[in-house]
Amino acid sequence: MRMFLEQQVRPGDPALERAYRSFEGNLADTCRVARAAGVPVVLSTVAVNLRSCGPFASPEAAELYRLGRDEARLGRDEEARRTLERARDLDTLRFRADTRTNAIVREVARREAGARLVDAEEEIARQSPHGVPGDETFLDHVHLSFRGNYQVSVALRRGGSRGPAGAVRRRATGAPPPSEEEVARRLVFTELDRYNIAETMQQRLREPPFTNQPDHDEHLSRFAGEMVALRARGDAGGVDAAVAEYERALASPRPHWSLRERYAGIQRRLRNPAAAVAQLEVLTLEFPQQPGFQILLSRALRDGGRLAEARQALQKVIDYQPDAPATLLELAQLELAQGRAAEAAQAARQAVALDPRDANALMTLAASLCPRGQCGPAERAEAILLLTRALETAPESDVVRRASRRSGRARPAPAEPSGKGNGGRCPGQRPPSLNAGEQAI
Repeated sequence: MRMFLEQQVRPGDPALERAYRSFEGNLADTCRVARAAGVPVVLSTVAVNLRSCGPFASPEAAELYRLGRDEARLGRDEEARRTLERARDLDTLRFRADTRTNAIVREVARREAGARLVDAEEEIARQSPHGVPGDETFLDHVHLSFRGNYQVSVALRRGGSRGPAGAVRRRATGAPPPSEEEVARRLVFTELDRYNIAETMQQRLREPPFTNQPDHDEHLSRFAGEMVALRARGDAGGVDAAVAEYERALASPRPHWSLRERYAGIQRRLRNPAAAVAQLEVLTLEFPQQPGFQILLSRALRDGGRLAEARQALQKVIDYQPDAPATLLELAQLELAQGRAAEAAQAARQAVALDPRDANALMTLAASLCPRGQCGPAERAEAILLLTRALETAPESDVVRRASRRSGRARPAPAEPSGKGNGGRCPGQRPPSLNAGEQAI
């Protein structure tokens, strides 16, 4: 998203009008091609976060956003929704579907024979406090939470089952959809997964353009609070319960590949690399064309001290995409683990050049410059600079904070209630199973 910061589009811009016309034409053409092929079509409007998403750019939009939130707090629901919709439409960083976009979807659905409309925007609004969608449905500006995904899925299921196609009708049982809790159980969506999402969102929100939003601190505090609550439940047996759910699902005849990937990630965080390796070896055999699984396998093998095997797994990725940041970073970490600091520094420097805000790459380069804390003044100065940049990028990561403290130049931790620093934890509240940032290095 950062690359769009210099591409703001204001209302009335001729380019915006061209984009609307192209969208309408493409959507209509898609409907006609599908109809000619006998494919049933369901069109959906796009719901976005209105109540809990300040504009990314435009002072006028920011003022309207504050006004709309005030109106919602006063119980003036209709006025609040109109004002917040106007704030969204005036946001010059157009990451959210606006009023005109959804009007086009409705018009094409009305005009094109055989197309059915699911008005997800209205469906989400109907189930939202004050009729205005917010954090209960979205993780950020557009990405749905588990609950939001469930609500949209139910709406699409209902709209599709009423469609004209015989194949759709034959698959419709007439039974009500499973509850949100039952769907979570079937998908093995556990509190560990919720924690990982909250941690990922907190890291993502450190980046522009999220940092430009007027309610940026609120978003950070939200996910910091979720992590604290989930960590407490993990201490109370939630981690063991989540692991048991995964193991039950993996014991079924044909577990979905994503279960193995997620379970391997959990076991790696629990410092059980052998269990992670077992799952990742299955995935690399089932999906030999997926380099991401080979990288994950290399990391898990490295965790377990099986460095030669880790290099064999990584070599398959090096042969395929040697210049990818993830490949270079894993290569640097593996070289460092094998005591080859110069080779590690070379790979890490390339990774940093490709992604200067990757905290893991910055830390790995710093560690390569000063292996075991031994280095000259020039290397030490560069390492401190790299760790300072890593701390600015990921201030919530315990790994980064510890490395910065070891450098002797760490900055003071921010106050915990702000949601920054150690992710909102109380002192001593850091069980090994749910330690933010421990996947790093």
